[in-house]
Amino acid sequence: MGGKAQKGMGQKLAKEILRTGKAYEKMKKIISIQGGDPSITPEDILIGPYVKEFYANKSGHITEVKNSIINQIAKTAGCPHSKSAGVEIIKKQGARIKEGDLIFRIYSPSQSKLKKAEKIYNSSGGVVVLGGMVIERI
Repeated sequence: MGGKAQKGMGQKLAKEILRTGKAYEKMKKIISIQGGDPSITPEDILIGPYVKEFYANKSGHITEVKNSIINQIAKTAGCPHSKSAGVEIIKKQGARIKEGDLIFRIYSPSQSKLKKAEKIYNSSGGVVVLGGMVIERI
């Protein structure tokens, strides 16, 4: 897709880039170019005081993640203008989940924005699609 790896070798290359720290160095360079502080650590990032957690209403495997809905939720919560807003995804595509498992959280600096983001989620039918079985995990 990006032309950096031979066919079938992308995952191996990605793991190597992560393992060697090249991805982290590239991220710091991007942060700097965008006017941010490249020495920031995850602990330095303040998250919004208003949080809503979303749980699985049934068991199964996550077969699809609806990124367009996650994007709408994040923007409504305050992203990218508010650095304390965001969506934390706990379970990824292919994950086996049980009813009641935490799937994701929304963070917002504003209770009203959080309520609007929750409304988008409730009217969307959910951000993940569950299936009964995963044949192969890549």
